[in-house]
Amino acid sequence: MKFSDEFKEAISNLPDKEKDKLILRLLKKDLSLADRLNFELLQPLSIEDARENTWKEVQKILNYGSIFHSPGIAMMYLRDASGVINEHVSITKDKYGEIHLQLNMLSYFFQHQKERYNRFSDGPTKKLNNYIIARLYKLLGQMNSCHEDQLYDFKEITEKIGNNMSEIPTLMKTSIFNSFNINWLFDHQIPKNIVQIQKDLRANGYLK
Repeated sequence: MKFSDEFKEAISNLPDKEKDKLILRLLKKDLSLADRLNFELLQPLSIEDARENTWKEVQKILNYGSIFHSPGIAMMYLRDASGVINEHVSITKDKYGEIHLQLNMLSYFFQHQKERYNRFSDGPTKKLNNYIIARLYKLLGQMNSCHEDQLYDFKEITEKIGNNMSEIPTLMKTSIFNSFNINWLFDHQIPKNIVQIQKDLRANGYLK
């Protein structure tokens, strides 16, 4: 919704007490904005501490799903964990932390679930595989915007992900089918147009 200049001016001219009441009423209806303002104005935690707390919450969610009975259930837990990361980023604007946390989420999942993952065939794992490949496309696209020093920070974790992926045949098939080159995780020679590659894949019915 676009606000008119007249409306903005009228709000500006409200008495301070009235403005305060309105702001508090609006914040009660938008808790995400309230959390963001609390972080920005009061900074109860450093970004690093907030990131660490988020990682503990992600681990807790993934541990709840440590024994999943279907790939669909596994994907549900991954989405829940990813949602916690998205909330952290919404509050803190921690773009580096978004990549760091999402990569660690996938690595942690592979580390603890690779053996179980390999018990399922292509059909049951299709949606989970597509979800993971789509997530990696997005993360590598974000990494393209990172400084070289930050890319070095991610090298160890992306190599772990690549090594684990190479031991999951159904995921490797999905990777190849969707033109995702696993070597990108090792050498970081990420195509400059990787975001467009993913968009084109989705437009042509892939990664669904």
